[in-house]
Amino acid sequence: MKTGHNVLKVTIAVIAGVIGGFFGLFGGPVGAIVGVISGLLVGYYYVHLTLKIRSRYILLRILLGTLNGALAGLISGISVHIPELFVQQNHGVLAAIFMGAGFGVVVGTIFGFIVACIIAFIPKEKESEQG
Repeated sequence: MKTGHNVLKVTIAVIAGVIGGFFGLFGGPVGAIVGVISGLLVGYYYVHLTLKIRSRYILLRILLGTLNGALAGLISGISVHIPELFVQQNHGVLAAIFMGAGFGVVVGTIFGFIVACIIAFIPKEKESEQG
């Protein structure tokens, strides 16, 4: 693994953690903590999976990276509200989960597109460099 790729993974994970924490605040303090944690995890694995896209076509790499971002936003948007479901145990939280999922998809798609545009122009790893 190239050191530059590791730096990119950590940088994007931290940015995603900040975004997740900020939007997680709407789910309460527990939502903010879960938002940071899910943002860190989802951001790291988003970059990891997007770097593995093997297409030689830049537009296809950007499209797949954007779709990865939408999925990452969906996962993070839902996970922020799950703790509140168990704490409050009311039906209003289910609506918040659906709104969080939709909002997560929108934010994940936008952020995923921006990062995918950056990743699409990063030189691919050679087979001998992968671990």
